[in-house]
Amino acid sequence: MSSDTIHRFYYETRLNKPVDAVWDFFAEMNNLKKLTPKWMGLSFDAPEQSGTRVGEEVRLNFKVFGFLHQSWVVHFLEWEEGVLFKDAQTEGPFRTFEHTHRFESLGREKTLMTDEIVFRLPSLIAPLPGSGIVAKFFLRKMFKDRSTRLMAATGWPLSESDTSKE
Repeated sequence: MSSDTIHRFYYETRLNKPVDAVWDFFAEMNNLKKLTPKWMGLSFDAPEQSGTRVGEEVRLNFKVFGFLHQSWVVHFLEWEEGVLFKDAQTEGPFRTFEHTHRFESLGREKTLMTDEIVFRLPSLIAPLPGSGIVAKFFLRKMFKDRSTRLMAATGWPLSESDTSKE
């Protein structure tokens, strides 16, 4: 596999909450700490929210495997209030990484939240057989964990199991 291979990953979460409540939770940067395992030691300074984050950068600091320090700088590319936001890694472990977060109302009390990630693996890992499959496995695991933490932090039930597709 070429180190230039572009991978796509999709994850859907259906929540029994109105879209505005789900949007408000995810638009608040500090809630990311509630969705991240404590052993990762996530820290960052979130800028004051100005209604849009387009153009803002945030440096995320965390631990890989609980002890290796890693920084990840994300730049907000798009911000459509109540609908979507998109961020891209400008510094971090991937060659490229763009994450689009979409929020769609499925009725008065239901929301479909879709995560789309387009990424290229680091040069040393990308040529290894199965590296893209392994990366998607860990992304799926991370999003399943996010759902568990989201329910714990908010008390919001999922209306059905999370689904992922590639």
